[in-house]
Amino acid sequence: MFFTEFSLVSLLTQSLCRLLCATTADEWRLLNQPARRIHEFAMQRLNAVAPTWPTEFKQVLACHPTLKKRLENALLFQSNRQMQAQQVAKAKAVAAESKTMHLTQQPTIKLTMDFNSFGKAAS
Repeated sequence: MFFTEFSLVSLLTQSLCRLLCATTADEWRLLNQPARRIHEFAMQRLNAVAPTWPTEFKQVLACHPTLKKRLENALLFQSNRQMQAQQVAKAKAVAAESKTMHLTQQPTIKLTMDFNSFGKAAS
């Protein structure tokens, strides 16, 4: 049996697009761990297929608008998740840096008077 590149890419793309589960944060939260792994695997494979056979990939998506929409939504969701993860990582780094900075920062005003005996009753 002989498959053309188009039919091979079509079969692969359609199969992988059907494995995409999450296009919104609510859908992602409802997925169990194996379903998330399958979704991630499908995204990785689709990201590998598209540059390998760009013309055939575009033709498949042009022939199947529902697959195209599903893939676009999944890509947008993945992009949003990655941006949020980067923002969280940045915020954690800034918080950790500011915490260490506050601990090691020297006072800006140098006191010349010793206040150690302040408030003690005179004997």
